[in-house]
Amino acid sequence: MMDDQHVVVWPPMMSGYTPTAPTWIETRMYTALRVLGVPFEAQYVLGPYTLDAYLPDYDIALESMGCSWHGCPEHYSDDQIEVDYQAKKTARRTEVLRLRFGVETINLWGHSLGSDDEALATVRSALEPYGVRMMPPESETV
Repeated sequence: MMDDQHVVVWPPMMSGYTPTAPTWIETRMYTALRVLGVPFEAQYVLGPYTLDAYLPDYDIALESMGCSWHGCPEHYSDDQIEVDYQAKKTARRTEVLRLRFGVETINLWGHSLGSDDEALATVRSALEPYGVRMMPPESETV
């Protein structure tokens, strides 16, 4: 039961973060998608999930995974319990999106989106196996 003294906010928010303000890695990913000419919807709500980027023509979600927030095994290895927890959480979300909604999820680590050129290469190589139509490499300028 809730009263005037208690307010529950879920999900808990990071200081300075709002759901409408993209993170720097989301911004890099969005820029790469635009340069590649891939239509997408940012912050797409699907059931209980908000997808960083959704490609409706392909039923693909792109998730930008901050290394410290999502426990990157390469850059967050000093806390193996957290890395394992985040890996299981991500795997479960990926499974639910695929089985319940028919959406394939591609998780991109923040360190692979470090510069505009890295983001472009990362997004391109992540989407190629799915047959996503993209602008040819020679037409890319960030």
